[in-house]
Amino acid sequence: MPGFRYGTLRPPHPTVASVRKFLEGLGPDNFLIGAFIGDRLMGTAGMHRSGGRRRHAADLGMGVADDVTGQGIGAALLRELLDAADKWFDVRRLELTVFHDQSASDPPL
Repeated sequence: MPGFRYGTLRPPHPTVASVRKFLEGLGPDNFLIGAFIGDRLMGTAGMHRSGGRRRHAADLGMGVADDVTGQGIGAALLRELLDAADKWFDVRRLELTVFHDQSASDPPL
């Protein structure tokens, strides 16, 4: 999905082994969800809670498959992250990095 990674620092084409290692390394301060239609993954979203004095804060990240953007999947993922932050993680501050120069009309590389 070239549009999914466009403008990010992530390299293209992650290996199954690297994705598995990432998932297995998630700890109790990480929350990761996926959006599926049938058995096809359409988007992911995650939250990583900070430690120490910033335990009340968490970073958010999300992405939606190139061919289903604009269909409400991102909004649904964000709603679930907000619900988890409020009800399960006691997070009071959410932080999101946005690439202001990326839009849905940007051509994938």
